[in-house]
Amino acid sequence: MPNFNANVSMLLETEIITYSATVVATSILMLFIGVYVSAIVSKKVIPKYYEEMSEEDKWTWKISFASIISALIIGPSATYILLTEDLRSDVFWYDSHATRLLSSFVIGYMISDMLLLVYCDTQKMKTQYYWHHVAAIIGCGMVVVNKVYAFHTCLRMFNDISTPFMHTRWALLTWKKKDSPAYIINGLIFTVLFFIGRIATIPFCYSAILNNTGTEAFSRISTLNKIIFLSATVVFDILNVYWFSLISKAVIKTLRKKKST
Repeated sequence: MPNFNANVSMLLETEIITYSATVVATSILMLFIGVYVSAIVSKKVIPKYYEEMSEEDKWTWKISFASIISALIIGPSATYILLTEDLRSDVFWYDSHATRLLSSFVIGYMISDMLLLVYCDTQKMKTQYYWHHVAAIIGCGMVVVNKVYAFHTCLRMFNDISTPFMHTRWALLTWKKKDSPAYIINGLIFTVLFFIGRIATIPFCYSAILNNTGTEAFSRISTLNKIIFLSATVVFDILNVYWFSLISKAVIKTLRKKKST
C-alpha cells in the first residue's frame, strides 16, 4: 500500500509539472511568435501591406498572427482527439491525457493573448474578448485539474477551425481588398466554418448534458463545478450566436452589394 500511494503521488506530481510547464512554455512561445516572429514573416511575405499598416494595426496583426498559429494547432488537434478517442463513452469523466495537454496549451495561449490585448489596448479589442478568454481558461482549467468535461472541452476547441479565416478577413479589409474575390471567398468560407464549429455543435453540447443528467457520473461532479461549467458554456454560446448574427449580416450585405453591381 505505501508503494502504491507513493506511485500515485509521483504520477500526480509528474502530471502537475507536465501541464504547468505546457502552460508556461506556450505563453512564452506565443508571445514570442506574436511580437517577433509575426513581424519577421510579414516583412518577408507581405512587406508592402505590412509597412503600410498603422502602428495600431500592426499590433492587431501581431495578435492575429499568433491566434492563427494557435488555431492551426488547436482546431486540428481537437478534431483528431474527437475522432480517435471515445470521449462520448463518458462525457463527464473520460480521462484523456491528450485533451488535458491540449487544454494546457489553450490556457497558455489565452494568457499570452490577454497580455498582448492589455499591452496594445486598441479600440478594436473589445471587452467581449476578455470574457471569452476567461471562460476558456476556466473551462480548460477544469479539465486539467479535475479531469472532467473532456468531451465538451474538445467540442469547444473544435471551434477554432474558423479562426484563421476570421483574421484573414480582417487583414484583407485593412489592406482595402473588400471588393476583391479573395475577400468574398474567404468571408463565405469563414461563415460556413464558423457555423459548423461554433453553432452546429451547440445541440451536441447540451444534449450530452441533458441525456446524462441524473446519472451516477453526473452526481459525482460537485455543485460548484457544475455552476462554473454551465456558466462558461452559456457565455461561450451567447458570444458565438451574437458573433454569428453579425457575420451573417455582413455576408448578406456584401453579396447583395456584389449582385447589384
